[in-house]
Amino acid sequence: MANITIVEGDLLDQSVECIVNAWNRNIIPWWLLIPQGVSGAIKKRGGTAPFKEVRRAGAIPLGEARLTGAGTLPFKAIIHVAGINMLWRASVASIRDSVNNAMA
Repeated sequence: MANITIVEGDLLDQSVECIVNAWNRNIIPWWLLIPQGVSGAIKKRGGTAPFKEVRRAGAIPLGEARLTGAGTLPFKAIIHVAGINMLWRASVASIRDSVNNAMA
């Protein structure tokens, strides 16, 4: 079991190896979306490379995760989780599966 610590602050300023980004299912091209929240911050500070890489992975089943590089951010990787459905809604199951797959 991993040792988990909860901290407050900007996710992109944390001294960690990897961050998790709540993403969509990769059915809508990333360049058609206006990234907000964590995705917007990643794009602004780390560039578009992680999004281009996750797009090459194709459609992501709801609740699953995909690993990409971190662009110009100082992390080893970014885990993108598909926690929302096509109606931009999450469920208990999709969040549970996203967390479990991100941790795996």
